[in-house]
Amino acid sequence: MSGAGRRLGGSQIERVAFWLRHRWQDPALVVGGATAAGGSLAEGGVSVAMILVGIALTGAGGVRALLQKPTYLELLIAKQAAERTSAAQAQQSGFLLRIMLAALASELELTATERVSLYLHDKAAFVMIARHSANPHFESAGRGIYPVDQGIIGDAWGDGVAYVSELPDPEAGDGKAYMNRNEKD
Repeated sequence: MSGAGRRLGGSQIERVAFWLRHRWQDPALVVGGATAAGGSLAEGGVSVAMILVGIALTGAGGVRALLQKPTYLELLIAKQAAERTSAAQAQQSGFLLRIMLAALASELELTATERVSLYLHDKAAFVMIARHSANPHFESAGRGIYPVDQGIIGDAWGDGVAYVSELPDPEAGDGKAYMNRNEKD
């Protein structure tokens, strides 16, 4: 048997026993509910006894469920599931935001020498959450995080508007001077 199997309790019986010892409230709730329901179908003294046993099991299981703190393994599993869900949602959101930015770029008639980016203001910095350009070179994220007190984005945030007038003409030559200047910022 592998080391992992021994750490998990070894045999199937040992794992079931471990589960029952730590999670007995789950079967108590099920068996208690079923017993109480069955008692309502029985007749006479058996009916009352089954209902009382069912109520006792359900009550004990319910109290245990309310008082039990989750185990480290349960918390780890829940954390991993939440991380997977979060990653999937972030990927879907990013995809939808890029579609919206592509529509905006089309509406603004942006060329392959331009891009549109969406930033989230996160207290001390702007965090890029989506970007679109017809040019794959411009679509790459670059820094992705800009402190609020730096660059044109910081100026626009602080003043409400900002301009950069010394950019090279994107139509001049092969556009490399313009691209190089954009990479600096």
